[in-house]
Amino acid sequence: MLAALFYPTNTQPMHVLLLWWQVWDMHAQAQQRLAQGYTSFVLKAADFRYSFYLWFENEAGEKLSPKRDIGMMRNDAPDASFFRNLKARLFPSMRPSSVKCYELYLIHLARVPGDFAARQSEALVKELRGT
Repeated sequence: MLAALFYPTNTQPMHVLLLWWQVWDMHAQAQQRLAQGYTSFVLKAADFRYSFYLWFENEAGEKLSPKRDIGMMRNDAPDASFFRNLKARLFPSMRPSSVKCYELYLIHLARVPGDFAARQSEALVKELRGT
């Protein structure tokens, strides 16, 4: 099930607009970190903690570790073709279709302990997989 798209309007309460801008700022920062070669980061901003994770798995669901730095090949926006090319570059001996690439964005209240947020992200991935 996909969440409904939300676009802010001038009639929205200020706290809704602020949260909307904070979420999209976190998304932009995640893309910048990806361009710098990071596959995960945690950012605390105001009352929230934002987490971003990128990882790769084979068809059996086993985590794959790239043999080289991730980095951006160009200054492209990460889209489907970017991830297809990234998989081919990072795992040249594997068929790109056999490598699965996952991204996870999480938002927690800043007062939630970081280790709890990390455990919750692992539990969320398991829940989404149905395992």
